[in-house]
Amino acid sequence: MISLLPIGTVVTLKESDQEYMIVGMGQELEGKEGVVYDYTAVPWPQGYLEADKCVLFNRDKIDKTLFTGYETELQQKISEEITKAIDEYRTEQNS
Repeated sequence: MISLLPIGTVVTLKESDQEYMIVGMGQELEGKEGVVYDYTAVPWPQGYLEADKCVLFNRDKIDKTLFTGYETELQQKISEEITKAIDEYRTEQNS
């Protein structure tokens, strides 16, 4: 299991040149009950502009990691717990 990247990490996504900074993990899109995304991100370097500029995506959509956010033991533990919860939830939804 590969844990989620920390908040503050800057990535590019497949099929996009825009850079994004991760600002959240384990997000459910309103109106799409049962669909949980690994990450919420905002355009970088612009940051949060408005809600419709935020993007939700999963680990498999990341093309490159350009900068890794601040990491601590607590952050690593939380990332592992969220990753495990998301993976278990998806397994339940697919069975």
